[in-house]
Amino acid sequence: MAKPESQGLDFSQFQQELDGAFHSRSDRIPAGTPEHAELMAFAQRFLGVRKKQKAEEQQKAGGASGPNPRAEDLGIPTTYEPRYRVNVAVVRLR
Repeated sequence: MAKPESQGLDFSQFQQELDGAFHSRSDRIPAGTPEHAELMAFAQRFLGVRKKQKAEEQQKAGGASGPNPRAEDLGIPTTYEPRYRVNVAVVRLR
């Protein structure tokens, strides 16, 4: 069965019905509250990020373009080498 996101379905048109089904007045995040609006905004951003990640994964799987020419111009490694990893910590002084 195909995933809804691959079919291009947009659930925003059903938002009111979904809110009525899953966000009652006794819920921790009832529909119509600022927290609910924040949750919906987060969900939209999350779906956008996931869609972008999937597109990047498909692009990488479809055929890697090889080493990054900008990395070569800058004189930095084009691939990750764990032996060159540098541990860094940021400490906030009060």
